[in-house]
Amino acid sequence: MGRHDTSDISFSKGPLVANRSMSSKSTTTHGDWPQEDRRAHERYPAESHLLAVDAASGRLLGEIQDISLGGLRLKQQCALQRRSTYEMRIDIRMEGQDRSPILVKARNVWMHSVDRENAVYAGFVFVDLSVEARSQIEALFAELGG
Repeated sequence: MGRHDTSDISFSKGPLVANRSMSSKSTTTHGDWPQEDRRAHERYPAESHLLAVDAASGRLLGEIQDISLGGLRLKQQCALQRRSTYEMRIDIRMEGQDRSPILVKARNVWMHSVDRENAVYAGFVFVDLSVEARSQIEALFAELGG
């Protein structure tokens, strides 16, 4: 199945620090930026995108908000069944490049509606995570700096 448009979804690869003036003692270098625009900590581009797609139908299930070796949390893009198990393809786009998708089986364990965002979030636990999928997720963590 085809990829989905991810132009409005972003995840930070590392900490972002608010813009503030810094003293001339800073050892951080940022090219030709004026001293007052430099940051205390290195910034990482927010160009990582993770989507959960139904492996069988290609239907977008949602935008992955966070992921661990135990499961994931996503912001739903379609109606999901509580306590159902889904075969998912995790589509990854980092720094403008599509990466190999990760195939997992995951069971929904909770859903939560956030009215002020008009959104529904869902939590999933991985079921029988394969050695290959585990390896791919660990590699993703290393690339994200975690």
